[in-house]
Amino acid sequence: MATGTVRKRGDKWSYIINLPYDPVKGNYPQIRRSGFALKADAQDALMGALAAIKEGSTAVQAVTPPLTIEAYLTEWLTAIEPTVAPRTHETYKYSADLMTPYIGAINLDALTHEQIETMYHALQDRGLAPSSVHRIHRVLRTALNRAVKRGTIVTSPMVRVDPPNGRIEKRTVLDVAQAHALLDYIKTKHPASYIGVTLALQTGLRRGEICGLTWADVDFERGILRVVRSRQRRAKIGDIVGDPKTAGSIRSIPVDTELLTRLQDWRQRQLITTDSTYVMSHKDGTPIDPMTLARDMRLAITKLKLPHVSFHDLRHTHATLLLQANVPLKIVSERLGHASIAMTADTYSHVTENMQQEATEKIAAILHRDNS
Repeated sequence: MATGTVRKRGDKWSYIINLPYDPVKGNYPQIRRSGFALKADAQDALMGALAAIKEGSTAVQAVTPPLTIEAYLTEWLTAIEPTVAPRTHETYKYSADLMTPYIGAINLDALTHEQIETMYHALQDRGLAPSSVHRIHRVLRTALNRAVKRGTIVTSPMVRVDPPNGRIEKRTVLDVAQAHALLDYIKTKHPASYIGVTLALQTGLRRGEICGLTWADVDFERGILRVVRSRQRRAKIGDIVGDPKTAGSIRSIPVDTELLTRLQDWRQRQLITTDSTYVMSHKDGTPIDPMTLARDMRLAITKLKLPHVSFHDLRHTHATLLLQANVPLKIVSERLGHASIAMTADTYSHVTENMQQEATEKIAAILHRDNS
């Protein structure tokens, strides 16, 4: 008969289950689970595990090496790939990649709702849209529910998590005059960040995509930027270079002659000191930290007393200005690398509502007849 006890280790509670003698292995197997914030949590989990063993569950066996969240998500993604649509799998993988720096190293059976909620707050502070954070919440819930169903863990910490707000909020953007003021100021103060800000405003690239651009991705003859990677930087890890957000984010964006000239001038300036691989790099050729772009722009915004916008809001400014100029929604969606045109429509519904009103007035003017 299996028996168990709970005990406190540091500031967390854990439980140990002693299983009956295993004649094949010649020992008494144990099951250990840790990371519970409260003694009551550990006791509830212990009772659930003992009940599962009593019912003959084969999912809970002898002690195995701890499985981290990162390792579990990798296994989960592999297991479900044949059962979900390719784009759904891409979304799941993208969400898993965003979670890994925050909770990836935590053991699966030790993950707490506090750690999950802390991750949500960190992602929001980083500038991730509320809808994106809520999507991560749904993906993690789905993954952990499967772990419970398979008997990998007894209970999911998601039952205690307060879901993040998933509403799509209207983002603050710059108007044309404010965008020019920002560019004029940052050009003299921070030349490298000026290139980054210019690319964001004129192409709608994400910050990671801008920092991931290499000179090999710039086709000066055809006037095209190829977006094929994203570069992030994490404390204690360094540069993380990977695929863009989704398959749709891998794209080619036409750019105008003036922007190409600025890039050529920047390239020549770089070559004075080194032959850099990345477009965004220091004089010695080392890649620029993406956070540097955000910092330099934040200082410029404060100095100029412009509306409080993040670097990511330059992408929203790009899209908003295009829509206000009556550029088709499909073209804007393709430039942004959105997974679908519906996502673009949802994100910029406040802009398209105004366009709908304009369309209403135009069709009325076209078809109006004086019946008097």
